[in-house]
Amino acid sequence: MWLFRLVPEAFVIFSYVVDCVAAWQINSAVFMKVNSASINMLRLAGSYVTYGPPNLKTVRELVYKRGFASVNKQRIPITDNKVISDVLGEKGLTCMEDVIHEIFTVGKNFKAANRFFWP
Repeated sequence: MWLFRLVPEAFVIFSYVVDCVAAWQINSAVFMKVNSASINMLRLAGSYVTYGPPNLKTVRELVYKRGFASVNKQRIPITDNKVISDVLGEKGLTCMEDVIHEIFTVGKNFKAANRFFWP
């Protein structure tokens, strides 16, 4: 009897955490800044999600393999650096390696670089 009561509560907590970090699909990755609130949320869903700091190789592979730009609410493949320099040029990000470095180091333009990618 207690198992049926526990599972729906766990699902509600898990779905709340997934909505907060915007990871709606299976096998999706989300880059986010770490603070105490995000760590506590991820601990609640710890048995359902994998989290931790990525290494540079993983970030580079994800961006090159699965990276699409969100320009004017449209999904655009990143085929050259012109797309990046047009959108993020005023932030000082002109090429793919600049965006990768900004996401990996969580620099001052992390939010703009993270929002540049299609969710």
